Amino acid sequence: MSLRLQRCFAQTLGVGALFWQAASGTSSAAIWMMIMTLDEYGVEQQADYWRRILAQDPATTFDLAAELAAVGAYRPALHWAAQARTVGHPEAAALCSEIKRRLAGDRPLPTALPLS
Repeated sequence: MSLRLQRCFAQTLGVGALFWQAASGTSSAAIWMMIMTLDEYGVEQQADYWRRILAQDPATTFDLAAELAAVGAYRPALHWAAQARTVGHPEAAALCSEIKRRLAGDRPLPTALPLS
């Protein structure tokens, strides 16, 4: 489920549903939204717990970084992409490079069309 759908889901069904989805392991974006909610309400110990859980799984961490980058949240995306690289995700280094280019204002290069 995309981050945009997660926001809609959270707004429609409330934070409780988001917590359930994060706890059931169905989406890295749900975990991220839960961490932000815990931070917002000052529940740092629980937010830190979920950050540690998220950071232990390279695939989930990479998925979160990719989802955040897809919606333009480049700074948190870079953090999580670097974390995914640290824990050994094979595609994380390329994602870090792409996010850094985006932060520098570069746009992705268009794919070349074959000349006929």
